[in-house]
Amino acid sequence: MHSADRGPAIARTIAHVSLACALLVLAGCALLPLDAAPVPTLTSSPTSVPTTGVPTPEAAPDRDAEVTIAAVDVDGLTVTVAGYVPELAEDGGECTFVISSATAGTFDIESEGIANVTSTSCGTQTISIDRFTRGAWTVQLIYSSAAVEAASQPFPLEIP
Repeated sequence: MHSADRGPAIARTIAHVSLACALLVLAGCALLPLDAAPVPTLTSSPTSVPTTGVPTPEAAPDRDAEVTIAAVDVDGLTVTVAGYVPELAEDGGECTFVISSATAGTFDIESEGIANVTSTSCGTQTISIDRFTRGAWTVQLIYSSAAVEAASQPFPLEIP
């Protein structure tokens, strides 16, 4: 095969790999029931912020939670946060994303936990960029139910 003939073959390979990646991403969506999507609730609360600038739950958590994403979306108009509690599958717990800045304060985004196969999903929450000022922020996930308390480590978020 001449080097000029490889162009279409490379393009087909890229198309096949892209299709496979898209199918894998969509397959992951099948794990959440369509009628049980978490509904975010935007709340502002006078959460006390220790001198470190990171809010902490009132009691020591029983387990860890994980923030999986905290980033400005490509459109620059919104910020997306998401997280879960590993090795705990239960419905109905309260997920609170505590979003903090040392200079601009703190606000919370709440959603209901949804049982997944081996974890509890707190869903993906989208927040208007207007809630933020430029600079360094942190996102911490605090999960609370009748059975368990969980908290993540602060996850860094930079607002350009």
